[in-house]
Amino acid sequence: MVYPMRLYLAVIFTMFLLTRFLLAQCVGPIWDNEGYFPKFKSPSAIEVIDVRGLPMDAKLAYISIQGIINRCNTSLYLVLNEWDAFWLEEIGKYVSVKYVQLPITELISRCNCSRAVIYDPEIPDTINVAMGLAALEDRVVMSPRLYEIYSAYFKDVIDLRELTRKEGWGNTPEARCRIYEWVHENLWPRAEKRIIAVIAPGIPGGVPITLGLYEYAVALRLTPIYLSAKDPCQRSLLEKFLAEAPSPGVLTAWFEFEEGETVSLATKYGKIVAVMGSEPILPGNLVIHSSMPVQPLKYTPPIRLWKILKTAEPGIYVTVFLTDGDNLGYDLTLGWGRYWQSVNKLARPIGFTINPILAELAPVVWNYYIKTKGPLVSLLGGAGGAGYFKPLYGDVNTIEQYLRRATRYWNITGILATQIIDGGLNSHRLYAAILRPLAVFEGYFPTSATFTYAYSSTMPSIYVTQSYTSNADADKIIEFLTQLPTALVFNAVSLPGFGSLTDGMRCGDKGAVIFGPYIMMRPGTYTVEYILETRGYCENPAAVVDVATDLGKNILTRKEVNCEERKATVRVTLTNYTDYLEFRVWGTGNEVCVKEIRVYNITNENMNRFYAISIVATASDIYRRPDIIGTLFEKLNEHGVEVLTPEEFAIALNPLEMTKIAREIGVEEEEIARAEALIRNAKYEEALGVLRKAILRKTARVIIVAPDGFTPETGVYRVPLGAVVEVKGPGSFEIYVNGKRYTSNSVRIVGDAVIEVRQIHTKTEYLVETATLHHTVTLYETITHTIVSPIYINHTITFVSTATATPITITKEITQSRNVFLLALATALLITLAFLVGRRGCTT
Repeated sequence: MVYPMRLYLAVIFTMFLLTRFLLAQCVGPIWDNEGYFPKFKSPSAIEVIDVRGLPMDAKLAYISIQGIINRCNTSLYLVLNEWDAFWLEEIGKYVSVKYVQLPITELISRCNCSRAVIYDPEIPDTINVAMGLAALEDRVVMSPRLYEIYSAYFKDVIDLRELTRKEGWGNTPEARCRIYEWVHENLWPRAEKRIIAVIAPGIPGGVPITLGLYEYAVALRLTPIYLSAKDPCQRSLLEKFLAEAPSPGVLTAWFEFEEGETVSLATKYGKIVAVMGSEPILPGNLVIHSSMPVQPLKYTPPIRLWKILKTAEPGIYVTVFLTDGDNLGYDLTLGWGRYWQSVNKLARPIGFTINPILAELAPVVWNYYIKTKGPLVSLLGGAGGAGYFKPLYGDVNTIEQYLRRATRYWNITGILATQIIDGGLNSHRLYAAILRPLAVFEGYFPTSATFTYAYSSTMPSIYVTQSYTSNADADKIIEFLTQLPTALVFNAVSLPGFGSLTDGMRCGDKGAVIFGPYIMMRPGTYTVEYILETRGYCENPAAVVDVATDLGKNILTRKEVNCEERKATVRVTLTNYTDYLEFRVWGTGNEVCVKEIRVYNITNENMNRFYAISIVATASDIYRRPDIIGTLFEKLNEHGVEVLTPEEFAIALNPLEMTKIAREIGVEEEEIARAEALIRNAKYEEALGVLRKAILRKTARVIIVAPDGFTPETGVYRVPLGAVVEVKGPGSFEIYVNGKRYTSNSVRIVGDAVIEVRQIHTKTEYLVETATLHHTVTLYETITHTIVSPIYINHTITFVSTATATPITITKEITQSRNVFLLALATALLITLAFLVGRRGCTT
């Protein structure tokens, strides 16, 4: 059949229009219902504009246009600060990067933006309103100054100064509440609600403006807000936003310094706090970051068998980690530009908390951490596990939703342990059953030196209440660690109470002068000392002290204190793991002052001492001088304190893991069976005692002494009998075992040994070799004895093939082959033309 040419032309024209229509549509972000953040179309090339030297209003204009363009065509990168420049170098390893100088007018043309919005420079919150309008209506954000220059480019403008006068907007708390009531009524209904963009607009006297998040907000059609969780009007409005947004969801930050109130409120409504909307140094370009075609690398924990075996010996064992990794702003700036470099320079076992959601939001940044991580640096989930979250304030359903999503991020990243704040044993049982962490480190402020277990269907997870939190004050930490076994000291300043603080003491005459700290302690007998004094006239009893649980409903012991007593002592026996313990002092009408409370475990038990120490990244001393972390490690080494990685620490306290290790090194099955029977009856600490004694019989203590240049220089190890210690490296040296010359560099361990390495060199050789001598000590057993836990087996990634299906070819007999060829050629040319036209901008 022969078709008329006009029919071919009609078909070609229709295909052109259809192609042009499809290309004009914005694909936009692609949401995964299992994650918190969406993905954007991966760029093949990006154009970079450095706007660091521009005034603030010009930066805001560029950012609003960037968000509109990148929503459809992820191609524009703005250098707002040094971190944007830093990450651009990493991004340039995956996509083509080209620096350009483009005026605002060119960008206005590219995004087909014919509408503008003018904010009020006197009222910073109107910047948030303007960015919300930019997100929803593709408006360019302008200051009054800029609009006078570029007004000819816009057909439609909203001047928020008029709304300011009409609605009574301002900078007072009441006027700010009115601003966001307008946003809630007029913008929020049209906005994307899976992420609530809390962004600091730079209110007078407050946190500086956070430019870095605005591009992301505009691209995702978010409406930025900045509401206080303390001000009654603003808190009520914030709760409306939280209640109307789907859960699980994201709140990007908190107002000013209202961390505790905001995170608690967000948790109540099933939201995490990403902590990236109130960070002035936050890098921008999160659309580009989240669009990168990069597979996240998996974290491999540093686990040294000889360190775990050594915990069978009596001693003090600690793990040390740095806090604040829940903060994505902290993560995106490598620990605010100081901590990541510092912990890697240490070459010591230390944990670094991080938010595993980073692997989704910025995979290039996540991979940088994995690639640059030192061999002894561990990565832990920041507060909550995957996004800042306080389980204490969520119901069971909220916690379960959070943990199921957190499990996804742990599977992707390989994270095995986490820190949590405001958790509690009940929520930890859910952690053990769903997330199944190797360990949970509870707390942020000094709490206790105890640990317990939360049992899941296959294994116990270790629940550790942090022993000490500090700014890395080495002397105070050593003082704490070398006290009587399992001694806890609570300073009155760190405990709540109705008494007033005076001279470092909490004083009062009525009610609960002091109470808390609501800790959990394991079974045992304890002595509790209350250090106090009375002031002024006093009648007996001067005060009453007690130990209580269940928020005071259950008083375990009680004692009246006489006026002349300066130390009141009580004894309490716990038959089970007991949560929410508090040590209280009650006033009886006399002025009583409490200095501190000391708790000693006097149980006759031969248990090793394990302590978890967190270093607060926001503490002023550590922030100014991160190098003092190194001083802490030097002090710990001087006092014979063994430092474990967090994973080693957890394995050493986990009887199931220790059972596997015992079996690998040849412990008799009879001993292992005894331990397994105890585990089945939830007698975990007794099981550890059995395993430790058995491990001591099957291992040897090896001390390695070496001159400068060896790694490690000195070390105390516990290795399986029959293990081989090999000393290798350039240069000549001799090996002495227990004082006798050894003829080989490989020493098979048959019992406790001191291995001394002595260099042999002439004076000339010494001068040559000192610069390049890097001997190493290899313990081969650390390679052959691997730790395999159920948690490792289950934490795997299932890769789903994304390859396209085999195309189906439909063959049909056509008589006019020449016309078909011309039709195909013309169609291809027109599609190419439409594509080129469509790339020019994005009309949404």
